[in-house]
Amino acid sequence: MPETFPVQFTAQESWFIQQALPHLLKEDRLPGLESLATQVNDGLAFCYDTSEEEATILLGEDECRLIQAVIRTTMFDVEGQPIGRDILLKSFRASRALRTGEFPVASTDGPPLTKEQTLRLLAFQEVFPDESTTPDS
Repeated sequence: MPETFPVQFTAQESWFIQQALPHLLKEDRLPGLESLATQVNDGLAFCYDTSEEEATILLGEDECRLIQAVIRTTMFDVEGQPIGRDILLKSFRASRALRTGEFPVASTDGPPLTKEQTLRLLAFQEVFPDESTTPDS
């Protein structure tokens, strides 16, 4: 069973998480802190190097707990837009997926995919990364 869940964070959300972590870096080895900080930093570099708007961060239970400890629903970004709630919801969904084995999908047709089904889809995407490529082409 996978121990992480892939979550797409925008560059703005990643900057927000990155700014919330420094005071924790003084703490003595919080579980998941180094992984989260490294992934957020790598994700930010990826977004700016490739002009992508989002980067994937693999969240485990420790990373989810850290996000939930430092982000508040009432937090706003530098432009005055609410951002805390969206980050927290992504973390809550990742925690639920890790706990239940059901990966949420933005779809109206059918129940959520199981972890196994999602992993098969992710493996398929690795083999056929171009959206126009399918096994039948």
